[in-house]
Amino acid sequence: MEFSVAFWNLQNLFDVNSGEIATDLEFIPEKGWTREVLDKKIENLSKPLKIMNNGNPPDLIGFCEIESEKLARDLSEKVRPDYFEVAKYIDGSDIRGIDTCLVYAKDIFDCIETKSFRINFRYPTRDIFLAKLRVRQNNAELLVLVNHWPSRRGKKDGFDQYDTEFSRCMVAENCGKIVDDLLKIPFAELKYLPHDILSDKRYTNMINDRWNKNVLLMGDFNDDPFDKSISKYLRAKNDRDIYAELNEVLEILRNTDREKTDKQHYLEHTTPLYNCMWNLSGFSYYHWRSNSTNLFDQFMISRGLLLGIQKLKMNLENVRVFNEGLSIGDNLSNDYFVPKDPERYHPAQTGIPMTFEYLRNNAGRIPKHRLPTTGFSDHFPIFGTIEALP
Repeated sequence: MEFSVAFWNLQNLFDVNSGEIATDLEFIPEKGWTREVLDKKIENLSKPLKIMNNGNPPDLIGFCEIESEKLARDLSEKVRPDYFEVAKYIDGSDIRGIDTCLVYAKDIFDCIETKSFRINFRYPTRDIFLAKLRVRQNNAELLVLVNHWPSRRGKKDGFDQYDTEFSRCMVAENCGKIVDDLLKIPFAELKYLPHDILSDKRYTNMINDRWNKNVLLMGDFNDDPFDKSISKYLRAKNDRDIYAELNEVLEILRNTDREKTDKQHYLEHTTPLYNCMWNLSGFSYYHWRSNSTNLFDQFMISRGLLLGIQKLKMNLENVRVFNEGLSIGDNLSNDYFVPKDPERYHPAQTGIPMTFEYLRNNAGRIPKHRLPTTGFSDHFPIFGTIEALP
């Protein structure tokens, strides 16, 4: 059996009624964000989701830039009626009022537990959402973390990656701590283990079993796979460290530094992850201010999910950016692409995402050559499959 997974930044899927915490007052009826526009946005988003998995919807979908559980239910019902359930929606503390969430096929998964991890600077940013799922087919456990890291947009609409890089590195550290807590024995329990962990097979089996849990990170990380927030702070890349069993790592560390105990090495060793997009060509996001393409939307996995140790295995060959029918070249005629006309698109831009546009009152208007309520999102979704092993 194989099930499919996807993630999509929905680009400002706000309800017409602002949440209590929301400070983003652009998406309100008075400024053109009406019920009619919202319904059209949901209809547009549902179309690619319906066919993403060889003519069917994915079985597990993470979303970000969505304001409420009701919108998650409205969208998933539009994709396939009575097929999905929303993993307990938790309103985050983001000052714009947008959240991350997860929907899953009711016939394939049971949702055991959910948790939202609040990430604070001097103000709150988007939470990291955790769902613990059980695959009914083989009783395997899957831990899913849905992310939406801080934007690269700086003050006064500036676009210098390094102005905001620190914030993503801070979130990466928080995310890495969550991953460590999932894949390593808590300190409160570890203190009762002997300093010489490798001396007893019971303990090595214990730490390896936890180390090999199935963890899937998905999200819009607002950094590329090679940026240091992901490759250095989160430690998610294509690295040989991911292939080593934990007791093998501790053996190497013991021989390298004999002054520390196995327990000390275990505490200090940070969990490596495998970035499924590391060798992937293409992009999921286009930023018009800098005229740049980026692969901000990514899947990252634990050693167990990479190697299929605990009855689930990511099929890396099926991981891709899904852009079929979603680019402006797929949706607009050649008349829209004129190299020397600043009011139109350059032909080189045919492959970028077709964003959702609507008539805005007192907040600017869409380009003259675009029609309202067209488009999908400023991101392409990403797609993959996971095999459920006997």
